[in-house]
Amino acid sequence: ISERAFREIYLRGFEIAVKESQPMCIMTSYNLINGIHAANNHDICTVAAREEWGFEGVIMTDWTTTLPECGSISRLCARAGNDLIMPGMQIDYDEMMQAYGDGALTDEEIRACAARIINVILQTNAYEEAVPYGTK
Repeated sequence: ISERAFREIYLRGFEIAVKESQPMCIMTSYNLINGIHAANNHDICTVAAREEWGFEGVIMTDWTTTLPECGSISRLCARAGNDLIMPGMQIDYDEMMQAYGDGALTDEEIRACAARIINVILQTNAYEEAVPYGTK
């Protein structure tokens, strides 16, 4: 798909939603877009959503998008701008730790993801109602 058609037709609704309502979360998909999985696409998650549209919330993957049969790669999801990999399986943890150890995932990238998650939690006030572990 051409860049122009992609932006004017397929991304336009997302752009309007982000600019007009600033949602707390966006979910990436399983789709391949010009050969790149949406969850691994830095141009969509970071360049378009965050830099161009001003999205400040959390970007998360669709459920199990990092399973081998689905095709997304955990470390590339994080590098693209996904803050949460859902549901967060052991294989994702292992992949991310390996990538961090190899330098393929930086401290800065990990901290940026964590900061966006914490910011959304603070916006919801859900932390005020949290029950301390072991009290119920």
